[in-house]
Amino acid sequence: MADRHRASSRSVRLGYEDHEWLAQLSQDEAVSIQALVKRAVRHFRHWQEKGEEALKEALEIFEAERSGHEEERRRLYFQRAYELQSRRLHTMRRDERNLRAKYENQLRGERSRRAKRENQLRSERDYYARQARAAEAARNVLFSATVAKLLTLAIRSESDAEAMTAVEKARVLHRKQQYSISGTP
Repeated sequence: MADRHRASSRSVRLGYEDHEWLAQLSQDEAVSIQALVKRAVRHFRHWQEKGEEALKEALEIFEAERSGHEEERRRLYFQRAYELQSRRLHTMRRDERNLRAKYENQLRGERSRRAKRENQLRSERDYYARQARAAEAARNVLFSATVAKLLTLAIRSESDAEAMTAVEKARVLHRKQQYSISGTP
């Protein structure tokens, strides 16, 4: 009751019509004006207390709604931020995978080109090694079997013309062999 604000008697002034209405009401109720005023003041105080409680409840509800709305807004903000960050991370990972695949394909292509070049170099080396072996074999072997037979025939022949023909054929065959082995005439 200490927090109640009491008005001084001077500040509470009723108009003439209000006095008449109050007098008529007190006659109808068979109560004195003083009792009627006390009852009205009690009623208004009760109404004021209930009104303050209702106002407090309404303000609490409003505050709860506002804080709930604020929490929901904050939650949605963080959810959107998380989703955005998640999308960025997904995009970064996808770009990284694509970049890695691109470089792996480049590396695979370089490896295949290197292997192809090594095979080419190996085949060229083998070709030149065969050429060198053939030339070495040609240097080591003076005559082929046919040339040797022709020379043997020329040596054992009793006729000079037959011997000269065999030697001439052996020379031609020997030159053909030299040309096919070394590649020069």
